[in-house]
Amino acid sequence: MMTQKEFNKNGFAFLKQLPERIAKAYLRAGVSKEFYEWDQSYVIEVTRRGFDKKAYEFQFVVFDENEFPKLAYREYFVLIDEDGELLDIRSRHNRSIWWYDMSGCVDFVRQKYPEATILAGINDSSDNVLYIKDKGVLKTVRFDYRGSDEQTWSATIYRLEDYDKLPDTVLDEYAKYRVYHPDFNYSEVYRVETKDGIYYGLKSATTSLTVYFKA
Repeated sequence: MMTQKEFNKNGFAFLKQLPERIAKAYLRAGVSKEFYEWDQSYVIEVTRRGFDKKAYEFQFVVFDENEFPKLAYREYFVLIDEDGELLDIRSRHNRSIWWYDMSGCVDFVRQKYPEATILAGINDSSDNVLYIKDKGVLKTVRFDYRGSDEQTWSATIYRLEDYDKLPDTVLDEYAKYRVYHPDFNYSEVYRVETKDGIYYGLKSATTSLTVYFKA
C-alpha cells in the first residue's frame, strides 16, 4: 500500500510547505531552471507499507535553452528521504504518483540486509529500485521485472568512499583499458553486487562514462 501527500508546485510554493530539512536538501541538490507548470510535474510525500521512512519526490522538466522555440526538454526527478538526505537525481523514471507493488522486494531486502533501513522506492522501466541504508552505507537495490508482478533481484550498487585498495584483477583490467583510453581517469568507484559476481564501476572524472570491471 502507498499513501501520498501532494504539495503545491505553482510558484515553488512547496518550499514553504515542506519540512525545513527537506526544502533545504532540495535547494542543495544543485538543480536549476526547473519548470513545474508542466501538467505531469508534481511534488509529493510518499509513505509505503514496509518502508522505514517517508520519501519526498520532485518531478519537473528543464527546457533546452539552445532550442527555439523551446520544445526540447528533459524530465528530471529528485528523491530525498525523510531525514533530508539526497538519494538520487534521475533524468527519467516511471512516475511514482502511480502505484507499484514493492512488497516482494521489501521481503527480499529484509532477508538479505537484515540490519538495513528501507528509505524509498521507485519504478524504473517496470523494474523496482529500493534505496536502503545498510550499516551506514547508502545502497541502491535493483530488481528485474519478470511479468505477473514478479520482481527478482539483479544488483546492489553503492559508492565506495575509500577506493585505494581495489582488487588486483580490477587494477590489471583498468591498466589494460587505459592503454587504449589513455585520457580516462576516474574520480568515483562503485561496487556492484550481482548473482554473477562482484563488479567495480569506475566513473570518469570528466564525463558521465562509467566503466565496469569484474573482480
